[in-house]
Amino acid sequence: MTFAAALLSASVQADTVAARVPFDDCTLSHHLTSIYSLDGLTKAVQSDLAARLGKLADRGQPYQSSDVFMLNGGPSQRFIRALQSEDKLFVWYEQGGIAVRAHVVVYGNAGNSAAPRFESNFVTFNLCAATDAYLDGKSPASGGER
Repeated sequence: MTFAAALLSASVQADTVAARVPFDDCTLSHHLTSIYSLDGLTKAVQSDLAARLGKLADRGQPYQSSDVFMLNGGPSQRFIRALQSEDKLFVWYEQGGIAVRAHVVVYGNAGNSAAPRFESNFVTFNLCAATDAYLDGKSPASGGER
């Protein structure tokens, strides 16, 4: 295989990986409304996420998912989805690097679009279990009390 063919094959694989939406095949025990695009979030939440995370690719868009394939100036995080309860907003995103990790940002006072209140940002292996634990008043990491 020539170098050019190998490079093309690798770039096709990188695009395939970048288009996947992992961590999103679980079922929550709480009833929450899903938001599947950054555009579905309020401007206040979008601004806060940008300040906290920098560039954030939208769901299904390419992002820097590894430390090998580089997207010039591309974001290293990608939005997975957000979940809205009566008073909380959970924003799920993945972060690339040596290993892809799933994160949750939690906002309280979510019903007030002008002033959502940041509550937490944590890493998890199971987004649904961590979100359910948080809503149950338990630690998303250990299942213990928060």
